[in-house]
Amino acid sequence: MKSNGPVKLLRFGWGGSCATIIALLLSSTAPVAFSCAEAKPKSQPAAKVSSKPKSEKVASQELTFEPLTLGSVDRVVASIDGEPVTISDVHDYVRSTGSDAALKFDPTAPEFRKIVLEYLSHELLVREAKAAGVAVTEPEIDAYIAEIKNQNHFDDTQLSELLKSRGLNTESYRKQVASDILRTRIVGNRLRAKINVSDEDITRFAGARPDSAPAAGSLRLEQVYIPKGNDPEKAKEEIEKVAAADSESEFRELGGANFTDLGYLDPSDLRTELQTAVGGVDVDELSEVVENEDGYLLVYVVEKSDGSSEPKAPVISEAEKEVIRQQIFQERMKDELERYLTVELPKKYNVEFN
Repeated sequence: MKSNGPVKLLRFGWGGSCATIIALLLSSTAPVAFSCAEAKPKSQPAAKVSSKPKSEKVASQELTFEPLTLGSVDRVVASIDGEPVTISDVHDYVRSTGSDAALKFDPTAPEFRKIVLEYLSHELLVREAKAAGVAVTEPEIDAYIAEIKNQNHFDDTQLSELLKSRGLNTESYRKQVASDILRTRIVGNRLRAKINVSDEDITRFAGARPDSAPAAGSLRLEQVYIPKGNDPEKAKEEIEKVAAADSESEFRELGGANFTDLGYLDPSDLRTELQTAVGGVDVDELSEVVENEDGYLLVYVVEKSDGSSEPKAPVISEAEKEVIRQQIFQERMKDELERYLTVELPKKYNVEFN
């Protein structure tokens, strides 16, 4: 096999990070890997383990968590709505994800708790998806498996061999894939609508409304810098076109991708070429073209702070807005996802961690 490193058969499963699922939720419903539920859920109702024989519902703090064999004693490690979750359940889940972890964790170690919590999150999301009537089609499963094969450079035979080595067959693997897609989809459906990022949020994030006004004497500057590259004459022609701008808006427009809002800067902190450019330039005026070894520079003086007035909002391009929007979305999604997995769902399904 050409794949390098451990092979993951499920991308939403064990061993990932919150950032991965959040990033994918920004643009698609593709299955991804995450593991947010590391904190013990609080305020959980005690589970009523009454539907199984007494021998199955006895939980112990002295768990032995070692490679599961036919002779191993299965133990209850948690419960969902009174249904016991055993070591074998967790074992089967970890194997289905393609993880190389051999379940050799000490029951008191953080890794043990993390895997069980990951399994609980998996089960709760699957139950929530089924309750909401979320469905997965056969073509979606086919596309998912095709992507896994492509990522690992597998053909059908190689994938079958890997599944067999993990104690899986094609049918059981397709069921796991369907569950993986369901979990991704329900997280997107439940949480995406709760998170709204407004233009005001973006402006505030960009520093347009800081807690205090800029220091007196600082300058709000905008810059267009065109590198000489392999064609200095063309760069000179371009900067001269920008120099013909007679307004701030035209300066920004002509600058295009070479435009940068520098924000408020203390003149004494400016590098030499910037100090040269703004020297003697009044507010709402454009500097002369400044040339250095690498390119041509123009600076527009937007404002000079007196230390008391609220500054003008920075100019933010659409591309910059999208980057900021995603940053804010990720921060909020992380909080929502953590709460959803460790508080809302455990409470709804009466989860008890033994």
